[in-house]
Amino acid sequence: MGVFEGGAALLDEAVEWFMEKGGAKYKHEHGMGHHASRDDLMSLPVIGMIDRCDGPSTDWDEMPAHDISDTWWKRFNGVSDNDSIHIPALYIDSWFDYGVAETLFMCNLFQHNAPNQTSRNNQYCIIYPTKHCCFGDATDSMYVDGLFLGDARLDNFAVYLKWCDYWLKKKENSIFDMPRIQYYVMGKNVWRQADEWPPAEVVFKQFDLTGHQDASDVKVQQTLALSRGRNIDLTTIVYDPEDPAPSYAWPGEVNDDLLRGRPDILIFESINLEKPIEVTGPVVLVLYVSSSAKDTDFIARLLDVTPDGKTHLLTQGSLRMRFRQGFDREVFMARDSVYKVEINLKATSYVFSAGHKIRLDISSSDFPRLTRNLNTGGDNYQDTVWTTAVNKIYHSKEYPSHLTLPVMLQY
Repeated sequence: MGVFEGGAALLDEAVEWFMEKGGAKYKHEHGMGHHASRDDLMSLPVIGMIDRCDGPSTDWDEMPAHDISDTWWKRFNGVSDNDSIHIPALYIDSWFDYGVAETLFMCNLFQHNAPNQTSRNNQYCIIYPTKHCCFGDATDSMYVDGLFLGDARLDNFAVYLKWCDYWLKKKENSIFDMPRIQYYVMGKNVWRQADEWPPAEVVFKQFDLTGHQDASDVKVQQTLALSRGRNIDLTTIVYDPEDPAPSYAWPGEVNDDLLRGRPDILIFESINLEKPIEVTGPVVLVLYVSSSAKDTDFIARLLDVTPDGKTHLLTQGSLRMRFRQGFDREVFMARDSVYKVEINLKATSYVFSAGHKIRLDISSSDFPRLTRNLNTGGDNYQDTVWTTAVNKIYHSKEYPSHLTLPVMLQY
């Protein structure tokens, strides 16, 4: 995560962060500048944006000046698959935090790669249902931007004290009574425990994307149909960087009036669920795609639709196509060739209640949350020229695009 998601640099929140805090090393030689407006965020090139907002000198321009494949990033010593730690660790995060998938990944990684038993046996993780760094805000009747999450309290400070007392002060206590993984199941609104992540009770089920839902199909419960229902094997997104699809509120209720009228946002939905489905674990979307451009983006979002039509965004992910073979290399597309790609939608734990719908939205932009792909194959952060991309998503027997959800066996 960090500065990038799926190969695309974060934009609005990154700019605001650097405007507010990023000038500290330069002692704020002038004012904080003005709030970055939509026009500011739309302006090109991306590099120089904070200067155009009259902001302070910061390291901002260093970030987009070096794409994620640039060896420049190695100086920050990011976590790799071969890394290990030799000490116990307690990881705290929340479902509506940017880095929750990475937190769970590191907990597993450092247990697997542990060089000693002390480290291997003492990697613990707690996942709250709150926003970024708001663990202490959980209440006995909590809402997160309109989504009711019940009593999500857990005395995290008592856990911290026990942890530090045992490992730093050598005080015997009940810290080992704590399960290795504790996570909050949203929708059911309960705390649950597990010995591993994802939990052993999870099975990964494939929900096929389709252009039309057939009520007589025995697998209809495991399909997501295009809301503009036609019996077609592919769907087209015309992505114009001058008119990018908007970012969704996250967490929060989605304004469907703004979204459903846009032809560059594809909405796939299940039928109304006959029984609840609990999704707990990593969420992955497999797409078969092609494009008229050498490079473009695909953004995916998992949402819950209530019987009265309210829609809540649960988790999301993206992929910049030049990085589909890894973030350490750029591989451009051949025009109209079909590629199989995976989009990481991070992780969640949520119960879709009976009568609700599982929804998947797909677009090729997420503005202003992410920087736009200019579709040229050039430098998306220093260039000022763009082109429109005709992007196609295939959903047929030959190209079976599908959403893989981690479903708890009890459902």
